Amino acid sequence: MRNILFMKLYFNAILTLFLAGASLGGAARVHGDMGGFQTLRLLNGDLMHGQVLDARGTDLEFQPRWTQSPVRIGLRFVNYLLLNSEASAHFTPKGWIELTNEDRLEGRFLGMDAEWIHWETPWGQKVNARRRMVKTLGFYPQEGEVLLPFVNSMAEWELMDHGRRQGHTQNITMIGGEIILPAGNTVTVARQMPKIPEQFLFEFKLQNSEEPYSSAITLMGLPAHGRAPGSMYLQVNQRHVFAQLISAQNRGGNNWREDLPPHAQSEQFFQIFVDLNAETALVYLNGRRFKEWEISNEDALVGREDLVFSFRPVQGSGRARLSRVRMLQWDGKTTPQDLGAADRQKDAIFLRNGDMLEGRVVQADGRNLTVEVEAGGSRTFPLADVIEYHPPVPLRATPRRRNRDVEVRLHGNGNRLVYTLTGFDGENWIGEGGAWSAPLEIPHEWLAFVRYNIYRRDTGEAAEISIDLERSFLDSVK
Repeated sequence: MRNILFMKLYFNAILTLFLAGASLGGAARVHGDMGGFQTLRLLNGDLMHGQVLDARGTDLEFQPRWTQSPVRIGLRFVNYLLLNSEASAHFTPKGWIELTNEDRLEGRFLGMDAEWIHWETPWGQKVNARRRMVKTLGFYPQEGEVLLPFVNSMAEWELMDHGRRQGHTQNITMIGGEIILPAGNTVTVARQMPKIPEQFLFEFKLQNSEEPYSSAITLMGLPAHGRAPGSMYLQVNQRHVFAQLISAQNRGGNNWREDLPPHAQSEQFFQIFVDLNAETALVYLNGRRFKEWEISNEDALVGREDLVFSFRPVQGSGRARLSRVRMLQWDGKTTPQDLGAADRQKDAIFLRNGDMLEGRVVQADGRNLTVEVEAGGSRTFPLADVIEYHPPVPLRATPRRRNRDVEVRLHGNGNRLVYTLTGFDGENWIGEGGAWSAPLEIPHEWLAFVRYNIYRRDTGEAAEISIDLERSFLDSVK
């Protein structure tokens, strides 16, 4: 009896899915081995496994795994597409470019003129970015300068449970260099640190879009409990930053709490310049000086190899995002300038020797950069001596807000682009934005994540197709 009931359910499910695919997709297409499957999520939570065939106009043509008939779905009903591709490793980025809408793209600086910054993407496409829409142009440190590089995979993190809600399945993912943890305090991610030098810079970025939220960050600690004598510990919530230096005998010392400024209440990019000789730490928040922190080296931290960086969401209803975690050597002198002034009209150039120049870049190529200074004359520097370039307060690089706007995450160190999707030709995702001189054609293997409807607020509208493969056995049928 059970076998007969199973066969009836199986037949009805196959017939339902076939009719849905035929009605939405039209004529059947015969495909060979599609390789690794992609996961498509609709706004109502349904999941489909298969492969994208086309993405032109306002529709997405998708080939499900369970039928030879493609289905056509309006992009307004699509939440995201998770890809399982891996980027080619033949390209070594030399720097990154960040736009004022927080788009970030690794690559190679080729030069600039009065209007454009000339750039080469990781996949070899040469494009131009409008100079007035660029926030920062940065160059990676030279060999030996980075102690703890950016993280690119979950394999580089250690997961530690905290004993609450044991047995709860953790939904931890990493997309485009960002690690995403679920709400609550059930798990910590930790990363082994190198030997602690006398002077170093810590960087990390936190994002949490839902309140309340609170995250605990231990810059130096032990895996067993997250803290150790000499630890620098921070806790960030939607209103405050609480800091603590754990001194000898595990007693808290030099605690302080500061209100979060308006520009950092939803997102925080910390840069903490530590000088254990001077027993001070300078805390910068979103590029602005935030706090001077008295620290102590009484626990002989320099040279220690048993410490970790750890991050744990403490409470909140939304997922926590952690990205751009790294540790660099510091010369004890170079610190950021406050670049948020609305009346700034000059280019700012930061050099590796600690100097900062203001003027106007009049000539630049892949080898040298020439700056016209206010006092008259010009100065030319090798590009290898430049850390960052900041243009004057620029225009907002905001894309058009239409159904075809997508957010794409690339493999690499937090690469992110938001643009208007114009097509998918089977190999390349093609899109354009006001900051770029030409459409960006991103090969499929470079993408990790595509998110649609990034400006959509209401998600209650029913999707055109409702198929939940998590509640069926069809996905396991060959």
